[in-house]
Amino acid sequence: GFVFVADRTGTVHAFDRSGKRVWKSYTAGPIYYPPAVADGRLFVGSADGRVYAFEAVTGKFLWSYRVAPQERWIPVFGRLVSTWPVSGGVVEQDGVIYAAAGIAHFDATYVVALNAKTGGLVTKNDTSGVIAEQVNNGISLQGNLTIVDNELRFLAGGVYETARYDLKTLKCLNAPKVQVSSQFRTAFYP
Repeated sequence: GFVFVADRTGTVHAFDRSGKRVWKSYTAGPIYYPPAVADGRLFVGSADGRVYAFEAVTGKFLWSYRVAPQERWIPVFGRLVSTWPVSGGVVEQDGVIYAAAGIAHFDATYVVALNAKTGGLVTKNDTSGVIAEQVNNGISLQGNLTIVDNELRFLAGGVYETARYDLKTLKCLNAPKVQVSSQFRTAFYP
C-alpha cells in the first residue's frame, strides 16, 4: 500500500495511499532510477557507488554494498559522485539484486549480483569494461537495468548498444568487436 520515490538528492521517500509521507531515508549520492521492491525490502542504486536496502514498511536501514572498487569521488554537473556510480538503478529476481557501476568503459564497469536479504556478494563481473583489448573498447553503463530472457541488460553505449550478461554467472555475452568508431549514442552525446 505504499508508493516509493527516490530522487537526485539521495533521498528515499515512502508515501501511503493518502499521499502522506510515512518515512524518508538517505543515501550519500543522487539516485537516478526508481527503487526496486521485493520481499518487504526496498533497494536503490546510488551515485555514491553503493546499493542500499531498507525495510519497506519502516525505512529502517538494512545494509549497503559498495559496487565501486574504492571510494573515489569526482565532480559531475556540480555534484560529487563516485567514479563508479550505480546510476542505472537495480533490479531483483528470485532473491537476488543486480546492479552495475561505472561511467566509461576505460575506468571499468562493475556488475554484481547480491543476496537480497544479507547484501552479500553472490557473483560479479569486473572485466567487461574492456572486451576487445586490441582497440580498448567495452561496456559502459548508459541506462537502466532490465532482465530479459534470463539476461541482465542495459544500454552499453559506443560500440555496443546493449550490454548482455548471463543472469546466473554474470558472464558478459557481448561478442568482441574490433573497431574504434561508435555506432550507438551514449549518455555523453548531446
